[in-house]
Amino acid sequence: RDELTIGDNLNSGATYLWSTGATTNTIVATASGTYTLSAKFNACETISTKEILGDITCIFKPNAFTPNNDGNNDYFNIVDSRNKDISYYKMQIYNRYGQRLYVSENKFEKGWDGKYFGEPCELGTYMYMITLELRDGAKQTFTGDFTLVR
Repeated sequence: RDELTIGDNLNSGATYLWSTGATTNTIVATASGTYTLSAKFNACETISTKEILGDITCIFKPNAFTPNNDGNNDYFNIVDSRNKDISYYKMQIYNRYGQRLYVSENKFEKGWDGKYFGEPCELGTYMYMITLELRDGAKQTFTGDFTLVR
């Protein structure tokens, strides 16, 4: 995740207290989450909250997987599909003829196991279409290919 600087650059002379414990006018957010700032200036005090969501463009999509039940790379799925910032998820897998072999809208599933109607698919190149939407409304569809290795 990239860093994001958040803060108050308008009120010189104020005192600050962030939910992280920092007392500076700005902080660098390196993870998604909710950040709260309490700022005091003379007799006035205000509290502000900023929610930082994950970056939808930073989703990792593997280029190969090996569904051989050895416990490593047995499923094709995007990394972090269970991310709490993802409000909508749909993954579809197609063979080279355009036949859809797998579809899931459940971000908590392990992913595609390399089978079609319970039968192992052959070694080869397959295509994916993954649509994600974050809680803030950012939406993107990723397409590409990967190799199933037996």
